[in-house]
Amino acid sequence: MKQHRASSLIFLIIVWAGVAVMLPQGLAARQRATAKTDEIVGIVTQASANSVTVKTADASRDVKLTSTTVVRVDGQAASISAIAVGDKVEIHAQKEADGTSTALAIEIESHPSTEVEGTVKSVSATSLTVTTTTGDVVIALTSSTHFFANGQAATAADVHVGDHVEVEAREQTDKTLAALVVKVQNESVHVRGTITAVSASLITVHTTSGDVVVALTSSTLIRMQGKVTNASMLIIGSRVEVEAVRRPDQSLAAVTITIELANSLSEIEGAVTEVGNDHIKVHTKSGDDITIAVNADTIIRANDHLAGLTDIKVGNRVNVNARVNADGTRTALRIEIENDHGSGNDPHSVDVTGVIASISSGAISVTMSGGAVTVKISSTTTIRRGNTTLAASDLKVGNQVEVNGALNADGSIAATSINVEDTSGNNDQHEQIDFSGTVSAVSSTSLTVGTKTAALNSSTVVKKGDHTASIADIKAGQHVQVKADRDSAGHLTATLVKIEDH
Repeated sequence: MKQHRASSLIFLIIVWAGVAVMLPQGLAARQRATAKTDEIVGIVTQASANSVTVKTADASRDVKLTSTTVVRVDGQAASISAIAVGDKVEIHAQKEADGTSTALAIEIESHPSTEVEGTVKSVSATSLTVTTTTGDVVIALTSSTHFFANGQAATAADVHVGDHVEVEAREQTDKTLAALVVKVQNESVHVRGTITAVSASLITVHTTSGDVVVALTSSTLIRMQGKVTNASMLIIGSRVEVEAVRRPDQSLAAVTITIELANSLSEIEGAVTEVGNDHIKVHTKSGDDITIAVNADTIIRANDHLAGLTDIKVGNRVNVNARVNADGTRTALRIEIENDHGSGNDPHSVDVTGVIASISSGAISVTMSGGAVTVKISSTTTIRRGNTTLAASDLKVGNQVEVNGALNADGSIAATSINVEDTSGNNDQHEQIDFSGTVSAVSSTSLTVGTKTAALNSSTVVKKGDHTASIADIKAGQHVQVKADRDSAGHLTATLVKIEDH
């Protein structure tokens, strides 16, 4: 008799978060009868077999769990026991008559996304191998992977060996990476600020350095509160983070726009430059230094284990889910200390740029934006200014330096190399740009990549992998990443050239 009732049970299918979810007819009928559903996005602070407590941007919510609650982890079916404190979740819930909420489906993002940037070594229909500055990273391609080429929607067929790519990927439960977004880019520009003007095809964003006009295209992906939305949500006064590509005419086209609202969740990823008693400061890819408050409710995780504020060190890469407060400040709900994919075999490798504040025997103190770090110098540390090798005694207080090394347990850095930047010359304002590609021509004074030619001088830093190189090591046919200053006349001067090994 039980078997007969089970076989006659009718199921209905709903679609939630792009996934078909099968619900018993009785549950679906009850949902239709009440017609009240709820979307809850936040961080799990308590979990049991019967309920979860979720910290959202503005409140804590208790949600009941039942035997029919559908649970998915990173898109894969899972059980209620998979829900853990610290997980970022999206819950599709039903509001009951007594005011409580019952979870119909729970989507868990157990592994935050990470970025891998480099040159395509190989590509197939199912995987992509990217050569970074320190190693090869294999990334799976799936039916959910989005492709963009120079700001336009593309497919896997538009990705070729030798292309410079930026990949947003998610770590799977087996520690492999699966691509969410693959972008083939020439020059990427990141803009953060407040919208001051909007039209059907353009937005103007006021940043700390002035107004920036960005074009909207049919391929522009707009997100708000973790969900895809449309251009109607771009309004004057909204704070946005824009990732764009520079077109041949030097205009900018938006690839992604993230809208930040008060009392919403904001995701911040970058390198830690300061750790205080109640906050951290993160330097993002867009060049911003964001201060994020940390309190007793903040959940901190490292390698899928709970950690504390003292476990966060200057130089760590972190992924932060924070609440955007009404005054524009941010309070961390969750901080994930990331594994450093694509950085070779040493997960403690770190790069720091700043100004020498003091010098002692065997060490220097380097001041960065909002903090300082001790850099230890040994007999194996390479010190250079351009093509000139220096001794530790040549370092001076006030020098602008770029340090590469290993992060020690005490937060100091054991320097592998120190590059002293030449800051003399002129006080003209410059715009820094990034571009990459294959070298078509090179001499002792200039470098041509694609349509761009940049001057080379004694201040140009050249790197090959983790090692310092010289201008003479740059050859036609090599793939390079270039940072350059563009003066008011449009002339480029290379400040850094990274030669990519294949």
